[in-house]
Amino acid sequence: MLELYVNQKPSSEEWRKRVYSGTIYLWTNLKSTQDLGSFAEECIKKKFEEKDYLTGYLNWPVEIFIEKVEALKKYYTNCPEVKDIIRDFVKEIGENPDNYFFDVPRLRVVPNSNYLSAGVSYNYAPHRDTWYGGPACQINTWMPIFSIESDQTMPIYPSYFSRPIENSSDQFDLKHWNEVERPAAVNQVGRENRKHPLPKEEIDPKTKLLLAGGRGDITVFSADHLHSSQDNLKNEIRFSTDFRLYSESDMKNNLGSALIDDSSFNKGYLLKNLLKVSDLSRPVLKGE
Repeated sequence: MLELYVNQKPSSEEWRKRVYSGTIYLWTNLKSTQDLGSFAEECIKKKFEEKDYLTGYLNWPVEIFIEKVEALKKYYTNCPEVKDIIRDFVKEIGENPDNYFFDVPRLRVVPNSNYLSAGVSYNYAPHRDTWYGGPACQINTWMPIFSIESDQTMPIYPSYFSRPIENSSDQFDLKHWNEVERPAAVNQVGRENRKHPLPKEEIDPKTKLLLAGGRGDITVFSADHLHSSQDNLKNEIRFSTDFRLYSESDMKNNLGSALIDDSSFNKGYLLKNLLKVSDLSRPVLKGE
């Protein structure tokens, strides 16, 4: 059974408990997410330097596209403005910024898949973020920057939330990924050679949940939900943004989803990248 709540949220503890149990939340009326989308578009205009930044790339060699996308992603992720907007989002949904950390925000840039579908524009196979080293208490967000159709959105497979899937997460080392594989994205052109954690069984495509929306429509869900990318068959680039939230109290009390089939290791390495929502401080690591 899928529970989907639109533009409503219970108390903090109950909200997180439901997320960890598979409930999905969709907000379509938040100022903070509208601001996030508008800021992302400003970044795109600045770094792409194209009047038509949705299809202008078709005139570029793929190497130029990769160079521009890498610069865009770094600029967006490191701008203080986007971190302020994440703080506004946490407040707007009624949460205490002092209780949350977040991972640096990402901007996803996916052109027509025949042009590029690897590296900086990798189309993710079905996966759980917990296979990528995410902890049980990781709360994912996802939002398109421009309006999209159902064949462009991020598929979620709710029926697999409580069902273990045979997968290769036992070969995934988060430390190695962050230090070696993630920086290698710019070198992936013809094909994706990085080792991702993948399902070892067929995922039923009929189980997809496709939430198509526009700027400001943000989906919030557990990192333990199976989800993926879809091939972009249109010439317009699919731009989306995402960030992850972590309740400090839930991290300390080992609360979160069930992690029914995750075998990834070096998960604690994630803490090096987290920032406190309220003041951008880092978590205190063991031994410090």
